[in-house]
Amino acid sequence: MQMEQLAEFLIQYIHAPLGGIALLSGGISLISKKGSSLHKKSGKVFFYSMFLSAFSALVVSFLPNHESPFLFSIGLFITYFLVSGIRCLKYKQKEIYLSIDKIIALLNKDKLDMLYQFMTTDIQLKAGKAIAKITLSENQKIKLRLD
Repeated sequence: MQMEQLAEFLIQYIHAPLGGIALLSGGISLISKKGSSLHKKSGKVFFYSMFLSAFSALVVSFLPNHESPFLFSIGLFITYFLVSGIRCLKYKQKEIYLSIDKIIALLNKDKLDMLYQFMTTDIQLKAGKAIAKITLSENQKIKLRLD
């Protein structure tokens, strides 16, 4: 399977359908009574479908001709929020293992460092002959220059 076919397969048959299932099951979980059987089941469907959708987004964001820092960062944040949600549920238990939380915090710091490096680079947008350059100045103000 070529990279383009793999990207198309992941987007059409995994990412989009599972994202749709996550939206529906998340909505059901939101409107159902907290702690009810429907809430728990739809929450599990939401978690697994959203996790697989986010994972497929991470994979697609690295494929040739599909490189997307935005898709990558969204996939990372979704994964982080899903893991954080599961950890919140685990705090209801009597025994809490904080080593997992420490690993999550370290991974989160690395993500923020990576995103900061991405945000501090210059971005060029081209539309025909027009070029827009977006830069972050030293005092963290965004500058836009049209050439």
